Amino acid sequence: MRNVDPIKSWSKLFDKLKSKIMRDLHVASIGRVTNVNSNKANVQLLAKEADKDKTATIHNAYILDHVGTLNVGDIVAMVFTDLPLEDFSGDKEVYNLTISRRHSINDAIIIGKVKA
Repeated sequence: MRNVDPIKSWSKLFDKLKSKIMRDLHVASIGRVTNVNSNKANVQLLAKEADKDKTATIHNAYILDHVGTLNVGDIVAMVFTDLPLEDFSGDKEVYNLTISRRHSINDAIIIGKVKA
């Protein structure tokens, strides 16, 4: 019978769990603007996972006022909110959360242009 080290087994389990959490926790990224529509833009992420053929596109990222006019091809910095923006209308009203996701790339806000 094989002797299993319980501490080593738990350590491996927690390392895998930590890696998964870190992959699913989105904080900030940079990307290229592919479409602009009023106060929102679609952005193609620039960082690509080694095992993927292409990068994700973020749809309807809010554009902060101070960012100014965005054009297709601009490189921008984005953050991803703690809470979902699905029910946020862009006005000053309190909005109700109808979904429970956190730190999703679906909840992006463009915070600035990246100067090349």
